[in-house]
Amino acid sequence: MRARLRVQAAAGVLVLAAALTPPADGALEPPAPRPTPRPAVWVVGDSVTVYAAEELRSRLSADLDGRIEIDAEIGRNVEELVGLVRQQLARADRPRTMVLALGTNPHPAWTGRDYRRVLDSIPESIMVVVVTTYRSRGTAPPSVLRRMEEYSRSLRALARSRDNVCLAPWRARVRAHPHRYLLDGVHPDARGAGLFAAVVGDAVSRCAG
Repeated sequence: MRARLRVQAAAGVLVLAAALTPPADGALEPPAPRPTPRPAVWVVGDSVTVYAAEELRSRLSADLDGRIEIDAEIGRNVEELVGLVRQQLARADRPRTMVLALGTNPHPAWTGRDYRRVLDSIPESIMVVVVTTYRSRGTAPPSVLRRMEEYSRSLRALARSRDNVCLAPWRARVRAHPHRYLLDGVHPDARGAGLFAAVVGDAVSRCAG
């Protein structure tokens, strides 16, 4: 009995040694990582997008396959758009569609030419949705309201002139009846959040299709 046990133990050692012997030809190299899927859409926005983020995510998720990324902050100034887009373009997994929804907080030196400069930096392989801006009278000085109107005119013209750019006409949809959709003349209420999501979602579907 003792001899049989020694043979079995020895056999076990041989099996273990064989299992630990590395296969030839580098078979222990880990498999190549799978490429990270590109996000379906990346949305950059300010407080208007913050107020509508839940409805917007729901709408985009229902229409698109892929990851939905919403980057929105209260008080975000339009001049931040250059750096934020640059960061997205530096990613290995660039989004397939970008939604640019900044302009509610204008910068005195920012004009339609700056929007054009941002769009010039984005490859035509990426679809872009630009969202027009709106504030009701009395919510900001007249100079700010005029600048926002200028932004919206520039965005409409840019969307007409580029094949990979589509317009989300938020301004046109709320300006006639802002009291129906806005809490304070700027930010969407529950009904307005649904409208914002529909306006942006329709434009994304149109651009992606």
